[in-house]
Amino acid sequence: DVDALGRDESTSWVYKGQTPLRLGPEMPVNRTLIALSPGGSDAVVRREFDLVSKTFVAPGGKESSAAPGGFALGVDPDGASKNRISWIDEDAVLVGAPFSEDDQTSSGYPRTVREWKRGQDAREAPVVFEGEKSDVSVGAYVSRSRGSAFEWRYRGLNFYETRRLVRRHDPERTGVWYDLQELGVPLDAATVTHLGDVILLELRSAWESYEAGTLLAVAFDDLIKRGPKASFETLFEPTPTTSLQSFSASRSILALNIQDTVKTRFEFYKVVNSDAEDGSRLFSKLSLADETPRIASASLSPIDADASDDFFLR
Repeated sequence: DVDALGRDESTSWVYKGQTPLRLGPEMPVNRTLIALSPGGSDAVVRREFDLVSKTFVAPGGKESSAAPGGFALGVDPDGASKNRISWIDEDAVLVGAPFSEDDQTSSGYPRTVREWKRGQDAREAPVVFEGEKSDVSVGAYVSRSRGSAFEWRYRGLNFYETRRLVRRHDPERTGVWYDLQELGVPLDAATVTHLGDVILLELRSAWESYEAGTLLAVAFDDLIKRGPKASFETLFEPTPTTSLQSFSASRSILALNIQDTVKTRFEFYKVVNSDAEDGSRLFSKLSLADETPRIASASLSPIDADASDDFFLR
C-alpha cells in the first residue's frame, strides 16, 4: 500500500515499478526491488522487498538473501536519483547511480556500472563498465528466458543509437563479450532482446536487404559466428497499411501487436528451434480462425513468461 507507506513516512511516494529476482522457471520469485519516487519525478529510491513476508528487507548485513540485509538505494527522498539496477543473483546486482558527479553523463543519467554485493557499501562496489560523459546513459543488466541467460552492457550514444555488448551469463561470469556493432547489428536498432537462445532485432532504419520496421530473429550462436551473413528469419515486415506496435513473449509463444488499417491485429509464433544455423525455421506461425483486425487499440502482456503461455489482454 504505497499511500499507507507515504503516510507513515510523511512522503508523497509514487510507485515506479519493480525488478523481481527471477533466476529460472523452477526458482520461486521471493524478492523484488521496488522503485519509489518522491512526488512522481524521474528520480527514484529502490528498496528490497520480501514477497513472502510482505515486508521491506532491512538494509545492511552480509547474510544471504534468506536472512536480513537488503539492497537499498537512496532510501529517503533526499537520496532519490536517476538510477538503474538488475539482479545478477540473489546476493549481487548491477547498479548505475550518481554516487559522484563523475558517475553521471551530461544528461544526468548513470555513466558507470558497479557490481554491488549484498552487505557492501554501494559506493565501494567496483566499477565494471563505463561510458563517456557525452553518452545519454550507460547501463548493464542480466536477462533470462527459456533457460537461457545473457548479460548485456550498453552505451546510449544519443536518443537513437546504442552500442551493445553481450555475453552468455554463467555463475562464474567468464564468458566472452561480443560487440554487436562489430557483428553488423546496426547501432540504431529499435529493440534488441532474446527469447531463449534466439536474438530478436527490430529495425529502426533499413539494414542489409530489410526495410525499416522489420522484426528479425536469429540464433545467437549463428550471429556470433557469421554476423550479418547469419540466417535471419523475418517475423514481420511493414506494408503501406501495417506497422509493428510492440511484441511480447510468454514461455514459448511470441505475440506481435500489429497496427493494421488503424486497428489492432495479433500474430502468434511458437518457438520450434532455438539454435538453427542451417537456415531451418526458428519460429512457426500459429493459425488463427479469424485474423481480421476489429479492435481500435489493444495490447498483450504475459502473465508469467517463465511458467505459462497465458497473456493479459488490455
